[in-house]
Amino acid sequence: MPKYFIPQKRGAHRIACIALYRALLSKCRLIDIPPSFHRGEVPPIKYIIRRQFRRNAHVTSAPLLVAALRVGYEAEELLYTASTGDGAAHSKILELLRGVQAEGDAARAEKALNPPLPPPPPARLPEPYPGHVPVLEKRPLPKSQLTGRRHVPFLVSANKIPFLRIKKPQNEFLSRIIRDKIKLRQRRMDAIEKMDGQLDMASWEQEWDDHLGMADERHWGTTTHVERKLVENKMEASANENAAVAKKMLAIVDEEQRLADIEKKEWLREKRKRYRQRKRERDEALQELPKF
Repeated sequence: MPKYFIPQKRGAHRIACIALYRALLSKCRLIDIPPSFHRGEVPPIKYIIRRQFRRNAHVTSAPLLVAALRVGYEAEELLYTASTGDGAAHSKILELLRGVQAEGDAARAEKALNPPLPPPPPARLPEPYPGHVPVLEKRPLPKSQLTGRRHVPFLVSANKIPFLRIKKPQNEFLSRIIRDKIKLRQRRMDAIEKMDGQLDMASWEQEWDDHLGMADERHWGTTTHVERKLVENKMEASANENAAVAKKMLAIVDEEQRLADIEKKEWLREKRKRYRQRKRERDEALQELPKF
């Protein structure tokens, strides 16, 4: 909304509201209120006046402002009449106080019976499982920890998120991490798209202010531009992190392949050695057979 529609920034409106506020406070001190109406250190009429002005401090709707000012001027007239000794006006003030306090008591009783829900827990960010050793730290495994032949993992990408596919079926923990990262990146992309629309609206508002000669030094889209830049920086940092992780994973794949080739050569050498040993034993057994 253009700033010339914001009443609290217009001098005439502020002067009128401050004058009404001071008039109400000055007259509420002249009203005799029974002690049974006092609920705290602040007198009840003064408390209600302050509360209503705080509630309406940021109202920008013209109908709501007109209604609030009408109520304020009627209250000022009622207080003035009661301060002059009018019994009917004084009785009306006490009746209004009873109604306001009864509403407050009912609201507090309902709140006590139906306490508000606890705040939602903070959003869970992707994090490693407790006690889990990352693959980048424990791979490649030494030969002593293998139960069979070494299987070289595959470096694959899921929506530009690199990971090592070691075996099937895929680990549920790995699936959760990939899913959380994809959702986080999608939320950031949605936020950037939303802020792009806000920047377009801000540029239109700025053009309108420039046309009217009411432009400030600060651009309408400054805050949105800063927030968009922060989201872009987070996405860039995440992309750089994925690239660094992909390089480490590629190094692991290369090292696993190198070890697999070495172990395969050793296995073939041992296999040929066992074959020659069996052949030698078979030949010796044939030589020991009697000749007819």
